[in-house]
Amino acid sequence: MTWAKGAIVRAPGRPGRTLDDAKLFMAAANAIAGERAVALPAIPDPRHPSLDELKTIRHVVTTFTTRYPRNPLRTQNLRLAAGKLDGAVIPAGGTLSFNETVGERTREAGYRDAVIFVEGRHEPGLAGGICQVSTTMYNAALLADLDVVRHSNHSLPVPYVPMGRDAAVYWGSKDLVIRNRFATPVALSAEIGGGRLTFRVLGPDPGDRKVDVIVSRRRFGKGGTTSVDTYRRVRQNGATVRDEALGTSTYRPPAPPLPTRTS
Repeated sequence: MTWAKGAIVRAPGRPGRTLDDAKLFMAAANAIAGERAVALPAIPDPRHPSLDELKTIRHVVTTFTTRYPRNPLRTQNLRLAAGKLDGAVIPAGGTLSFNETVGERTREAGYRDAVIFVEGRHEPGLAGGICQVSTTMYNAALLADLDVVRHSNHSLPVPYVPMGRDAAVYWGSKDLVIRNRFATPVALSAEIGGGRLTFRVLGPDPGDRKVDVIVSRRRFGKGGTTSVDTYRRVRQNGATVRDEALGTSTYRPPAPPLPTRTS
């Protein structure tokens, strides 16, 4: 399920299935005792929305776009990661992990070297730019009023969003995990091209719900560090229903360039 040519597109699929743990042991015991094959007991997987539930996804709940430089290697990294997230469905009450969904960023998977942050410096590294995908997804999730279960900011400010609104990811340590707080499923749509990366959250009609993300209380510390607090305000029919603190992000100034070796 994704967004294409101005409309929600539902791709053909089959309802998810999982093993019935309560009956699996008995089936295995019968197979061993009778030395014959038996059918594994399968039941509908509650983690996968039913077809009827998916039909509730009929609206664009929110859209968020960032701009990226047209560097071919970096763009390839963005396209690979965004493609893994495009069409992902989060069931009611379910979660989505960026790392689990995108997978490990390796050369074998097609990722290339582009600029990353290393000890406060900008240096080439594998899958550089991938955090712009997580950041764009993060902001779309915030504006759709999805819960943020796990989130980290970068060590340095990034150029594509204000401080306090970025989301750093790194395989094996930093992840972005969001949860669908609503009683019906939502889906993610990712679109990339022309220097723009766009994430949409698709779901039921949000009605008059409005969400604002507010960054305030900028503070300067020793060594040039900067800290900002980020909040989310949710309004329904013009009235504020929730003010939520999203956390404090601290950034350090860029490190000086490494000395150039001379012979």
